[in-house]
Amino acid sequence: MDADRLIRLLESAAQSQSLATLKPEEESLEIARNQALLRQHPEVEAMLRSSPEVLALEAQRMGVGGHTWRVDLAELAGWLLRETMKGRGSAAVAALLPFATSRSTAWNEFVLLSGLTCSEELEVVPGLEVIPFSHVPTSWSSRQLETALADRDPNWHISPNAAVLRRHGSGMVIASLEDPDSKIWIDDQVFVALALTVGLGHAVMERGIWMRFAETTPLGHHSSWITQVGHEVYVGHRYMAEREVTDASIRLAATFLASPPDFKRRLVVPLQRYRLALLRRSAVDAAIELGVAFEASVIEGRTKKDLTTTGAAGVSLVLGGDRANRETQYSIYEQFYDSLRSPAVHTGLVDETKTVKVKHRGNVTGAELVQLAKEQCRAVLEVFIKAKAFPDWETTFPTSKDIAMTAERPHFQR
Repeated sequence: MDADRLIRLLESAAQSQSLATLKPEEESLEIARNQALLRQHPEVEAMLRSSPEVLALEAQRMGVGGHTWRVDLAELAGWLLRETMKGRGSAAVAALLPFATSRSTAWNEFVLLSGLTCSEELEVVPGLEVIPFSHVPTSWSSRQLETALADRDPNWHISPNAAVLRRHGSGMVIASLEDPDSKIWIDDQVFVALALTVGLGHAVMERGIWMRFAETTPLGHHSSWITQVGHEVYVGHRYMAEREVTDASIRLAATFLASPPDFKRRLVVPLQRYRLALLRRSAVDAAIELGVAFEASVIEGRTKKDLTTTGAAGVSLVLGGDRANRETQYSIYEQFYDSLRSPAVHTGLVDETKTVKVKHRGNVTGAELVQLAKEQCRAVLEVFIKAKAFPDWETTFPTSKDIAMTAERPHFQR
């Protein structure tokens, strides 16, 4: 393709046009404006079609994940013409052929977070950061989100105030029409949200997924989009508290990302259930979520002759400490399972005012016991994340309370 000739053709066409200024709310009209311009200058599309490299794009799809669109040379020609009218024609043409040849571009992914605030950009691992929501690039989509949030009842406070940003130096964004649904890799960002929840002892939830191409990418204006993530747990919630991110929670997230893939996938269920327990409004719901989190982390894969003993012995062994601490942890789990989890599952009811005795703690109400169980679950998950593995129950298997009180802390699978 003769780049100089294409630039001259674009500049000549641009001289006969006036560039209407797009208001923010009109940015979605970009495609229509491109097509309207092109109808007056078909010679631009004809020249693009003379290039085999550019012509080959027409049979492809562009995008990442489920958000893909067919590459249309007519629209591409209109985009070049508008870029020229904005004084960026040479840069647009210079970017076109390398893009058509490599079919890749720099792009960023954002997972918007509720329940978290941060005042600066914090690196978790190279290429992945926790950033303030205000640092997410402004676009038509972000303004749509802000409008939606502004129109909501002001008593609702579940809007995002932070984001996890994954920077991609380059990535394939062109696929054949037969394979339009390339995966958007957001696993690490979700892992970060879950690990921050453990590190803070406070629910951090994904509220949306955002992807944006580099601004020099041909037709890159398509990529500024957001998919809001809804969670059923929000039903009935009018407020979601926020907590400032800490250095310790960032370090825990970095440790989790560095863990073996199989371990991360297996820990997702107990992490998600623990997070849901933090958000549940009733003790019944919280007890059920915590029960799943405990069973998926300290009981799964072990002999289940007695779920209470198995779980209590495993928790007290994992958390360790002196005998008094182990007895306290054993007692918390035992009382939680017998007085909260079991009745919640079997009857749908718990008595939050009823008191039970926790060893070395004295009498606690059902509501207080829920809080103790949440902290116990958080501590267990933190131990696993820091170890990057689950305990090796084959070599360290507490079959009774007495063994759990005296045995060494378990070895971890590597």
